[in-house]
Amino acid sequence: MSAIGSPVVSGEGGKGEVARPGVGTRVVLNAAFAYAGYKVGAGDPALIGAGLAAGAGIEPIAEVFLSRLPSEWRRDQEENVAAVAIVAAAEGGWSAQELGRKAGRSQATRLLTGTAADAAAKTAWPPKVIALGRVLAQGLIAADDAAVDVPAYMLAAMTEMERLHISLLELLVRSEPEAEWQVGWKAIPHRIPSSVSQFVAGGGPLFWSPGRRIWTAGQSVTRNPSSHRF
Repeated sequence: MSAIGSPVVSGEGGKGEVARPGVGTRVVLNAAFAYAGYKVGAGDPALIGAGLAAGAGIEPIAEVFLSRLPSEWRRDQEENVAAVAIVAAAEGGWSAQELGRKAGRSQATRLLTGTAADAAAKTAWPPKVIALGRVLAQGLIAADDAAVDVPAYMLAAMTEMERLHISLLELLVRSEPEAEWQVGWKAIPHRIPSSVSQFVAGGGPLFWSPGRRIWTAGQSVTRNPSSHRF
């Protein structure tokens, strides 16, 4: 079995036969089949097929899973990474060759590009892929490696962020809670400037303030203006 779990062709001349799982994999599979049999025995109809497979000593579910999933998963990853490159090139106005030169310019730009590609390969959310490409372009446009730091920090943060995190950030930045009779809390657009003066009487420099955009955990479990539910 290969490192990523796909079947390995073996036999005479290395052709015509799918290698059986090794000892380590066999232990894991046996444990999985035992669990499937337990679930069937407990009256769970969802895994009857797996339970029957375990009882018969065959592995149709595992073989189908291992033969189809890795190739499709790799294709998804490759398409996402290609999308990041396309967006970055469009943002910077570069050709494919120019993008390659900028990405390979230094250790910092190579790390930045690798971080963006790795994050893109691990998401199924198209807006995140586009955002990764845009931030990558900002880093590659930077005149020197020191200026690459900010986009690098942005990419590092974006690596772990998905739809739920972005929706919550949108709620916190753009909306404020408002009580609605017999309904509870709802999100309304934040329109009143929330900057405050350093002096109680006013005047002087203004500082940013969350203003009315202060949400409790209970209030945030609502529907925001973008129709996302938390």
